[in-house]
Amino acid sequence: MEIDGIRKISEQINAFDKVNKREKPTNKVKNEDKVEISSEAKEKLRHKQEMELLKLLNEESSELREEKIQEVRERIKEGYYDKESVKKEAINNLLNFFLP
Repeated sequence: MEIDGIRKISEQINAFDKVNKREKPTNKVKNEDKVEISSEAKEKLRHKQEMELLKLLNEESSELREEKIQEVRERIKEGYYDKESVKKEAINNLLNFFLP
């Protein structure tokens, strides 16, 4: 009987050793979090960015257009477009545009 008792104690010691030999938890934090963004979400983001860019471009072009219109109005008042050289240049530009 004593042998059986020693065997049981030996098994318990081995079990205890196995538990203590396990990897002990460390305080190190592993940065293994991952985020996956679906292709549909990426496409929606691209579309939103494109729309914002178009909106900005439209606002800028509207401001530039207003400036250009005001400039042309002033030139008309000053008679700039009544000059023969300006008329010829305008006609040549129109012909080159419509008849390349």
